[in-house]
Amino acid sequence: MSNNDVFATALNLLTLGFSVIPSGGGNTGKAPLVTWTAFQKRRPTEDELRQWQRELQPKLWGIVTGEISGMCAGDADNDQAKKVFEASDLYPHVGTPRGGGHYYFRYPGHHVKTIAGILPGIDIRGDGGFVNVVGR
Repeated sequence: MSNNDVFATALNLLTLGFSVIPSGGGNTGKAPLVTWTAFQKRRPTEDELRQWQRELQPKLWGIVTGEISGMCAGDADNDQAKKVFEASDLYPHVGTPRGGGHYYFRYPGHHVKTIAGILPGIDIRGDGGFVNVVGR
């Protein structure tokens, strides 16, 4: 997927109501590239996305999870962690580069805590969380 396609997808996600932010920073290359606390309460504008694209040229875009985007995510880091979800007939919506997967869920209408390591190799991304969704 080209960088233009990745950005077009980020714009589309914004129009669908998700709080979308640029990513690809930090020592893992998966951290947000902007201070994103404000985007837990408001969605960025299309102009902000375009500015980030011009200035930061992110290779990844993510969604701020929780009420703001109307979704939560289960993040399984590896095959063993994926088996926990598969035991309930849940399969990843997207795979991750390390063989894990992301499982997306509609926000239930009440606070969902973001918890890293809730089980070995499994994180829950709810209110105050973030998950990368497009790009490499």
